[in-house]
Amino acid sequence: MEVLIFPTEEQEPEEVDIASVVQSLIGAIPATDLSLAEMQEERRHKYETAD
Repeated sequence: MEVLIFPTEEQEPEEVDIASVVQSLIGAIPATDLSLAEMQEERRHKYETAD
């Protein structure tokens, strides 16, 4: 058995609302004055003592 599928109409790509994407990310990245090394040390300490 062979199945052939033909599109009946072309679909336009969905538009991306950049403002809503940015809004969803606000707060996802903490605002901090720590360096990367300081953040790593903070996380390491947090999860080592979580036991």
